[in-house]
Amino acid sequence: MTRILAALALAIAFSSHALADSACDSQFLEGQRPALTAPSSADVELCNTAFVTLWSPATRDPVYSAEHLTAAGLTAADTTARLDAFHADARLPEDARATLRDYAGSRFDRGHMAPAHDMPTPAAMHESFVLSNMVPQSKPNNRGPWAQIEESARTLVVSVFGGPGGWVVTGPAFPADPTRLKGRIAIPDRIWKAIYVPGDPSQHVEIVVGAWIVKNAADPETRFVSLDALKAETGVDPFPSLSPELHATAALPAAARKRTGVE
Repeated sequence: MTRILAALALAIAFSSHALADSACDSQFLEGQRPALTAPSSADVELCNTAFVTLWSPATRDPVYSAEHLTAAGLTAADTTARLDAFHADARLPEDARATLRDYAGSRFDRGHMAPAHDMPTPAAMHESFVLSNMVPQSKPNNRGPWAQIEESARTLVVSVFGGPGGWVVTGPAFPADPTRLKGRIAIPDRIWKAIYVPGDPSQHVEIVVGAWIVKNAADPETRFVSLDALKAETGVDPFPSLSPELHATAALPAAARKRTGVE
């Protein structure tokens, strides 16, 4: 218990330092971090090349990973070779961080929150395989509807040529008393991805706003909901700078609805 408390104390100290670093700001819409209904001072912000993760020592999972995606970045990502290099996050206290041993022999994938296919450089690709960006994800979920959601998010961003891109925030949601891998890594019962892509009337492109929520199980079910509904269910408002009207809206083009199974 003493070692765990010491690790958490270190996490708190690290978090205070990390949150003061403005290098992460560009990944958030208007530089504003997601608003949490129940924030924890022990959560640790981890700034990476192409995404930011807020990591929880209570679950040993991300609270969320946030990305600002652009057409140029995603075009570069198309030519970046995938290199599976899962690794523990050395920036976190050793007693608290997830390890490869935690996932060994489990029936779950190491599921990316910020996807590898979004990464524009080999360095960013390597960073995306850090375990602080992972949750235990059902294989049918990860390799089925979730893969379609990730690809749809990229397609929606690149559809607006010359625009500011889009913002994506992805995270897990947990039951009150989650099961844990090896008694350590909390297993979410849902995984969500929020998206905001400003519309462009000159290109006849409508605004995209809302969030997919997918059951993390062998029989995954997908919903697309408003940001208000996401906050009510998960305690996370991914884009606090958006208007109340946009928070209450679930806007997703018909093609993306069909592809992601939320018609």
